[in-house]
Amino acid sequence: MNKDKYIDKDKYIDKDKYIKEIIHIADRMLETRPREEVILRPYIRPEFASRKLRRGVHIDLKQYFGSASDGDFAYVSVNLKCQSDAVAALTVKGAETFTVNGKPYEVNGEKSVKTCADGEIFHIDLNQGDNAVVFKCVCENNVFELDYTCAHIYWPQYWTCDYLLWVRDTIPSDEYAGEQGFCISELVSAGERREYNACAVSFPGRAKEDDVIDFNELYQTESGRYALAYSVARCDGRLNIKPHSECRVFINNVKAADYRLKKGDEIKIICERAEDKWGFECKSNDILCLPNVEQHRNHGCHWLLLGSFDRMDLSSIQFKEPYENADGEMTFWRFAEKNTYLRPYLDSSFYGQWFYAIMVGELGLLYCSGYKEEYGDYFRDSMSILYEYYKYMQYDARLFGDTPFLKRSVRKGDLDSIGTIGTNLCELYLREADSEKREKIMYVLEDLAKSVYKNIPRMDDGCFYRIDTMWADDTYMSCPFLVRMGNITGDEKYYSEAAEQLKMYKQRLYIDSENIFSHIYFPDKGRANGVPWGRGNGWVYLALIDVIEHLPQSFDGRDELVELYSRAVGGISALQSETGLWRQVLNMPSSYAETSCTAIFSVAIARGIRAGILKKDVYLPVVEKAVCGLLEYSVDEYGDVTGVCRGSGCKDDPNYYAHLETIKNDDHGTGMVLRALYELIKL
Repeated sequence: MNKDKYIDKDKYIDKDKYIKEIIHIADRMLETRPREEVILRPYIRPEFASRKLRRGVHIDLKQYFGSASDGDFAYVSVNLKCQSDAVAALTVKGAETFTVNGKPYEVNGEKSVKTCADGEIFHIDLNQGDNAVVFKCVCENNVFELDYTCAHIYWPQYWTCDYLLWVRDTIPSDEYAGEQGFCISELVSAGERREYNACAVSFPGRAKEDDVIDFNELYQTESGRYALAYSVARCDGRLNIKPHSECRVFINNVKAADYRLKKGDEIKIICERAEDKWGFECKSNDILCLPNVEQHRNHGCHWLLLGSFDRMDLSSIQFKEPYENADGEMTFWRFAEKNTYLRPYLDSSFYGQWFYAIMVGELGLLYCSGYKEEYGDYFRDSMSILYEYYKYMQYDARLFGDTPFLKRSVRKGDLDSIGTIGTNLCELYLREADSEKREKIMYVLEDLAKSVYKNIPRMDDGCFYRIDTMWADDTYMSCPFLVRMGNITGDEKYYSEAAEQLKMYKQRLYIDSENIFSHIYFPDKGRANGVPWGRGNGWVYLALIDVIEHLPQSFDGRDELVELYSRAVGGISALQSETGLWRQVLNMPSSYAETSCTAIFSVAIARGIRAGILKKDVYLPVVEKAVCGLLEYSVDEYGDVTGVCRGSGCKDDPNYYAHLETIKNDDHGTGMVLRALYELIKL
């Protein structure tokens, strides 16, 4: 195919056509990634159960049923709430049998996919909405435990709850509907035949009434002097309380002398610690409610409680960040029942989620926000969830083991959970005028930067790697963020780090004979896998031009990166197919044409032209040919983006990459297709 047919050097491209395509794709993105509100819900924390970050649930039934003997059994039931029909991996340990929506499975039978250290893995069919799962657990050799994890079939060990697979576990009970957790039946004696439906529920029991607020029960071990109770009037009436210690009542932040209420009034009661009793009794709970909390309880959910502090500042009441108490420890809102807490949840697969591919998609929206203000608003609002709930999730993980969302924000032990999030937050920081918001964003940025230096493994020469492997992807997951931190802070260590990382990756992954990159380097073998995976190369090319553009012109070593980038662009351009798309394995003509790498190469080359590094008459035809190919083969009539390789593992064998399946509307591709169109318009 003649490249010249795609561009007339004496004419401008049809910008209106490409702008329409941007709006077509971006509108579809927003349609398939709807906004969701962060929802506050009660959470019962069982003393006999625990959760692990991005893993599953462990229930010690022996601790719960202290009198259980061998042969005794009980049922554990849970609703797995799924956002769409899906096949999931359910890892089970400690159950004899279980059912999913009535379909039986036998542990240690023939239906499991494989066995691992965490148990047996089963592939189960989940429907959109609630899916009833019931485990039968039998006490054997004095061991009476259950572990379960629900995850994507390709990553069964990670219960991530984002767009890979959004599944949340909830209590199958009308009273506790929507709350995270499980039910346990009564204990059934050995030898007795009793089905699940014939057993009474023993956990959770009926929620405790909150007409008596006892702060001593909640904060007995803490030293603070004050605690706060918060509620809202659901109708007109009169607040009727009996103080058990010194109490000050505020209605709409004004100290009240008269306790008459109007619908919607906010009630805050500051209680001072006393040795015998600390709190109050309320005889008017029937006119109170918590409209900011989603719950279906008939009782026990009229007051939110917070303590203990040396002083109380009513202006600081909020529900997004933990508070520091009098002992210097983090704390958050609770309920009157000792083991019940308030937690925020986000029932979203994409919007407001901490995942590198989602950041790629949303950055595409930001770049195209000049064509529709809604795209920029979506970007800002989605990213605001990441920084507004960041501190809370660190606290939540310490307290409960696992977080309701932003799960990947806690450990940050890999560059996937740092780089693209950091890049997007840098872009947001530079566009944000509000000083308070900028301060919150900077807090996260600095923590991410510390995580790069503290958490990421390095080879002897300082090159980032993943212990057993080193991935080309990690150039993009680190360097664009680092170089932006250099721009924002003025600290040249970030420039040096980004530039040196790219050079060290080049030493290990560059295929000189073809001027392209291997995907993986194996430290134990001292060699690369020699497989030029398309998107893996795309990340390197994009990281190169990103760092080059953000480095100071005078930076020592920039010219070396420019030379590498120019050579690599020449190598990749020679491998473009007749359709305009590049292949999944770049030098393997039999592998399929892949969308995300084509879009990324288009962006990387177009930016090189705009930066004056590449000759426009030579490389603009390459970009336009690629974009035309994307519009013809990768974008359908609805604005869906197709042909995007799913998230990859790594192998020595090029056939592994060649046979990876593709996914529709995967953000690895969607965001980059938008950016490719944007960059072509800029040219």
